[in-house]
Amino acid sequence: MTYRITHKLAKKIKKKATEVSPVDPNPFLEWSADHFIAGDRSHIVLMHNPTILSLYFYSKGVANGDTFMSRANENIKGVLGMYGFHSVYHTHIEPHLDEVQFSKVGDRKLSGILAELVWHAKYLAKYYNHSPYELTTKLNKMPQCSREESWPVRAFEKLLVKSLSARS
Repeated sequence: MTYRITHKLAKKIKKKATEVSPVDPNPFLEWSADHFIAGDRSHIVLMHNPTILSLYFYSKGVANGDTFMSRANENIKGVLGMYGFHSVYHTHIEPHLDEVQFSKVGDRKLSGILAELVWHAKYLAKYYNHSPYELTTKLNKMPQCSREESWPVRAFEKLLVKSLSARS
């Protein structure tokens, strides 16, 4: 499992991400994360790199790499379940949770998309008082026009179908 984290998040969880790790051959293990403050609350955004499927959670209590991984994995499981991808978590992600590495984001496109998601999330959380659940559902409906599949949930579904057909 690779978490590509921003400098701001690395500082918060006291993890040094000094290098850019190579892309994992298992596309379900590639996630980027950032930390942001909206109004009076701290949040973390996690983004699945190949599909831009994103999720948000409050960062209160996340003070080190272990608590980050625990909360991130719990939220990934919940969001994948919410969209009907329970099996992806159990077959493609859960078996690799003991092989976690932290890396710099590295890819400028991913950094830009992550920054855009943070910008939208800050606005919605601050001015509309959206909860992490509302941010997750609303921002996953926002098209990513620079991608082959613009809609994050559909992109994740297509990645799953592609992964299953590659196994056959």
